Amino acid sequence: MKFLPIVFFLFSLSLWGEDFMIKKAGNLKGILNAKGDAWVEVKEDQGLLERYLAPWQGGSPARGGGFDLKMLGVFKELVVGNRVRLDWFWDGHLRVRSIKIINPYKRKGIMNGILVQKGDRWIDVESEDSFLPWRFYPKWAGGMPESGGGYNPTTLAFFDKFDVNDPVRIVWSYDHRPRIERFIEQEIED
Repeated sequence: MKFLPIVFFLFSLSLWGEDFMIKKAGNLKGILNAKGDAWVEVKEDQGLLERYLAPWQGGSPARGGGFDLKMLGVFKELVVGNRVRLDWFWDGHLRVRSIKIINPYKRKGIMNGILVQKGDRWIDVESEDSFLPWRFYPKWAGGMPESGGGYNPTTLAFFDKFDVNDPVRIVWSYDHRPRIERFIEQEIED
């Protein structure tokens, strides 16, 4: 007798159809984690990582159909590591209706926060003021990679001093994406 409500719910769910529990559209804010020619991967503020495709226009590729060229142009201009606002819809695939970079209010500053994730060349820090994650990369030094340029090695080495959930304090600036000038605890370089 105690299974009767569960059976009723499952039966009624099948009558409503497959579209009942699927969200068909929405918007979100998060960090642009990666991108390709026809897709973007966004890590939502709640931590969920999803890949979104450019909208499809027309029929099959043999009949001239393909990804929306305007959206492909937008994807090309995006810089990985920035916070974005994304409006999406579902048509059998997650698709981008619009995407826009969220620039920081200031071009430089000091951030106090908690380290929420570490990559080889970046860290995600949740601000203690807004509780929003921001991705920071070390400053670029030394010109083009073929000329010996790369991310600041001192800052990269300093990443090893921190673990996830540690408090961090950084001096940052913004040029195409948020950059770490230095950690507060790090010595100032000449």
